[in-house]
Parts: sequence; C-alpha cells; structure tokens
Amino acid sequence: MVKTSLRFLTGLSAVIFSSVSIGQSYTAADWTGIWIAEGTLFTLAVTVEGKQLYVDSMESLGFQWGSKDGRVISSLQAGSIEVSYEGVSGRLRIDMLSPTTAKVAPINCTPEFNVVCILIRGQQAVFRKK
Repeated sequence: MVKTSLRFLTGLSAVIFSSVSIGQSYTAADWTGIWIAEGTLFTLAVTVEGKQLYVDSMESLGFQWGSKDGRVISSLQAGSIEVSYEGVSGRLRIDMLSPTTAKVAPINCTPEFNVVCILIRGQQAVFRKK
C-alpha cells in the first residue's frame, strides 16, 4: 500500500516541474491534452482555460483522488494544483519543459507526519504528452 501510494503521488507530482526554460512561453494548447506519467500507465486529461488548470483522471491505477484550484502562471510556463488522496492533501508544482514534457513535484503535503507525505518529499515525476 505504501509503495503503491508513493508511486501514485510521485506520478501525480510529476505534473509539477522545476526546470523551466527561461524566456520560453507556452499556450493553453500546449498544456491541453492527454499526459502519461513516464514509466507508468497513470494518465491524465489536462485542460487550460485562461489561467485555470483542470485535471481529470483517465487511468488512475485504481487510486481515488481529487483535484481543485489549478492555475497556470508565468506565461504558461508553470502551474500548480491542489490534490487530495486518502486523507492527505497537498499542492503540486507543474513546470513545462517543452510542449510535450512536463515535470511535477510536491510544494507541500499535509499532515506532514503522514507516511505518504514523508515518502514524497524530494520526489518528482515526468509526464509526456500523448
């Protein structure tokens, strides 16, 4: 369960990227589409309308999770979204590395003492646009 939870949150965290190309800007069309966590079947449908970021599960590997309050910033170079899973909630940062690659990492996770929060510290995931 813990290993599976770590894989899920690592995959979801991959939506948050930290290596943004300076000066590169993206469009809502670059963000919008089907994204797959590298090395998994974890698949998300992403839509951007204005500065709002919407994420829907397509293949969650059996995890029941939710998201809200997604937004994009910095000329659509980066974004963040709040996620919740099994009593744990947190905010993820998403960085566009290219129009087909994004990186996701946790910004915060609560409750901090929860084993899931402890395991995802320092983790990141890479998503590829299908």
